Formats: sequence, structure tokens, C-alpha cells
Amino acid sequence: MAILEGKHITKRFGGLVANRDVSFSCEEGQIVGLIGPNGAGKTTLFNCLTGTNAADEGTVVFNGKNINGMTPQQILKEGIARTFQITKTFSTMTVLENVMVGAFFIHSNVNKARDAAMEVLDFTKLTDKANVRGSDLTVADRKRLEIARALATQPKMLMLDEAMAGLNQTEGQQAVAAKIDQSRQRPAGVQPAARRGQQQGGRTTGRRQPQPGEDGQRPDEEHGILGVSFHGKNLAKGRCAPQIRPRSRR
Repeated sequence: MAILEGKHITKRFGGLVANRDVSFSCEEGQIVGLIGPNGAGKTTLFNCLTGTNAADEGTVVFNGKNINGMTPQQILKEGIARTFQITKTFSTMTVLENVMVGAFFIHSNVNKARDAAMEVLDFTKLTDKANVRGSDLTVADRKRLEIARALATQPKMLMLDEAMAGLNQTEGQQAVAAKIDQSRQRPAGVQPAARRGQQQGGRTTGRRQPQPGEDGQRPDEEHGILGVSFHGKNLAKGRCAPQIRPRSRR
């Protein structure tokens, strides 16, 4: 059963159509990706799914519940957390305090929130920077902090918006390795996932991903297919995450 479904989502900004009739499904426990050129509407789709912007047409269903019209806070309560392209670090607060902001969504007790935040810092390899101010972090560490704060809310689905943008090659390779490791050792309730589907007839539709043990896969290597397209033309396809082709804005 799909944990997240988008049905015929359309978002306009005046005469500009950022998302046109987008349909997809995403199943629990999958690592999936959405790739497209600048202006393809990737972040706009994220915003429609997480309540930052309301879709003009279509429906978003999470865990069988229609979440159209909900605020970002309400959607977070349902279990969807996200990060942003531009990091939203509290610069005057420490790394630990930044993550506690997310933990307070679950825990009202300061000590419990601190313990939960420290657990996430250990999980994201940020423990040694717990007392460092946000303003003193590198770009790579700010990206990790963004993910840590989202994980502290104990989401069922984690949506990452260009989590590696701005990183150099070495930092990017380290981030990829860390995310794969985290996906295999994720704490209960955390299901790293994003957007998936296959473009057909002007819209994005979901498709089944190979199950662990099928097609020569080991159980800890369930990644699926990743597709890259530009203006409707398929440029590349490989084993990584289920396919989705974002339409460019017109």
C-alpha cells in the first residue's frame, strides 16, 4: 500500500504552470528520487505535498488520509518532515539546541527533548559538534543539521530538498555514504523517502519497485530505478530509485 499519493496535482503562479497534472505513488520504506532541470517544479511539488503551498488542483493522500488544505504543522503531525534547499539554521543557537527544536514537537519535557536530540546527533554523526553555534558550521554540517532536526520530529516520511546542494565532490560522496548507512539503520518510525513515479501521457504515475531478494538484490540494497529527463526526453536511467520525470514550466 502506498504511504504517499499525489493525484493530478497542478500548481499555477499566475499564468505560469509549475506542476501540471502530476500523479504518483510512494511506498513505505523506499529511498526514491526526483531529478529535473532548474525550473522543472521539483520544490514546488514538495511545497504542495507539505502544505507550504496549496495545490490549485488535485489531491494529496498520506497514510490513506486526504491532507489537502492542512498547514505544514498539521502535516508534520501526520508524519511528513522535510528539509529545505536553503538551510534554516538558528545561527545563535547550538547544534544541540537546533535539534531540540524538532524534538520539542514530540517531547514537552526539556530533558527528554535533549536526550532525543542527542540520540539523533549520534545517528547523524554530529555529536562532536553539539555545542557549536549554528553560525560556525560549514555548509556540509548545516545540511546534516537540517536533516537531524527533521529526524528529531520522528517522521514516517522524510523529504529531502537538494540535501547535497553546495557541497564539493568529497562532501557529496560522504553525504551519500552517510544517507545510505542511515537508511539501513534508521530508528523506528523514520522512513526516508521522496518522490517517485513514471511519466506517461503528460502525468506522473507510480510503478512497482523490485522487492528485496528479487532481480538479484540483497535485502539491504532496495533502491529501485532513477530516471533523468529534460523537456519530456529521457536522458538517463539506472538502478538507484524509482523513476519520475518532472515537466518543465511553460
